[in-house]
Amino acid sequence: METFGEDPELVAKMVGIQVEAFQNGRELNSRSILTTAKHFPGSGPQMEGVDMAPIVASLEAYDLYHLKPFIAAIEAGTGSIMPYYSIPVAIDLMAALGSRPTLQDLLRQKLGFTGIITTDWGMIWGIQQSGSFIGGEISDDEAIVIGVEDARVDGIGGESIRLIDDMVRLVEAGLISEASINDSAYRILLAKFKMGIFDNPYVDPDYAEQIVGCPEHQALSLEAALKSMTLLKNDGLLPLKPSGSILVAGSRAADMDSLTGGWSSGQDGKTILDVIRERVGDAGTVFFEGENPEVAASLAQECDVAVVVIGEPAYMHSPPWGAQTLEITPVQQELLTAIHETGTPIVVVVMMGRPYILTWCAENTSAILVAYYPGTQGAVAVADVLFGDYSPRGMLPIQIPRNMEQVRAQKSDIPFDIADPLYDFGFGISYD
Repeated sequence: METFGEDPELVAKMVGIQVEAFQNGRELNSRSILTTAKHFPGSGPQMEGVDMAPIVASLEAYDLYHLKPFIAAIEAGTGSIMPYYSIPVAIDLMAALGSRPTLQDLLRQKLGFTGIITTDWGMIWGIQQSGSFIGGEISDDEAIVIGVEDARVDGIGGESIRLIDDMVRLVEAGLISEASINDSAYRILLAKFKMGIFDNPYVDPDYAEQIVGCPEHQALSLEAALKSMTLLKNDGLLPLKPSGSILVAGSRAADMDSLTGGWSSGQDGKTILDVIRERVGDAGTVFFEGENPEVAASLAQECDVAVVVIGEPAYMHSPPWGAQTLEITPVQQELLTAIHETGTPIVVVVMMGRPYILTWCAENTSAILVAYYPGTQGAVAVADVLFGDYSPRGMLPIQIPRNMEQVRAQKSDIPFDIADPLYDFGFGISYD
């Protein structure tokens, strides 16, 4: 959900392009959206895949893989970089957002970043989590001094306004230098001046209403979703015909948030179920069952094909069924098995925020379409592929494992280390 993939060269290229697109060039200007590249120095290789666990990358792995996207972001002129709560154990035993070796020695000195360093939500809490690694508890005052004076962060995310009083007190006590405050203020003000915020600080509500969700941008969203659709298997069942009877199964099929993923607000729009019903119209019949295997099996017996939508709902930090397995949930597996036992051919649509084990699907279904989190126009994109209005062109940005044994055998900080994946990086088929 929070990566462009496991190929550092491809990811670096995509990051650079995105930074330049948001910021309207390599220098901040009045038409820029200031970007923040995160989470430095690379939070993909966290211990056992658990969010906010220590980062276990080796120094060699940082140079070979994990720093490359940040180098690309810096070269593209990113206005800000955000370090994380996690401890980069090969660099320091302090959380990255409070680590001088990480932020000053590596980011500022070695990589040459001159922009804004802003912490994630809760700098004090993040630094205090490092206490057990450095031999004791860290007080609020100590955490502020570590972050502001030692690591020299410029912006602090999510702290109370009371932090201002604490900062003044610590400056007066000589624990934080005015020079540190001035350096940070300079970088933040410089970015605002470059963006023209002091010349024109107000949002134009009429312009915003014309732009946000405008037809041109919705069309671009659909184009991006279509190009990402990745077909992993097709035994000739796809494309579907709108005539006949179709069972749509799985609660993800009727859930808008499953299209947009985490870190997004509630969305209005059409679900996969909505769009399939529109496509079929009066030419056929569409049935729906969310999670009941018995009901789904009964309906499947009356249908020509079943479109089963699986995967996770929107989430932010930890996946809803934990980080210990990449298997399909028991509820979804029971649904698939029940439909399969009726003999009705199955198309699996995967709402994929991380690589799942799809071995059962590969062995027992007729088609597998990976939709990832395709956005507000994602349901239209899925239907366009299912009904043959668009031939899929997407390719996997990650390897798909065969089983959990392969997952457990992987190293946390090295890409492409599954010798015989179920589907390899770059795999994808089309109708052509």
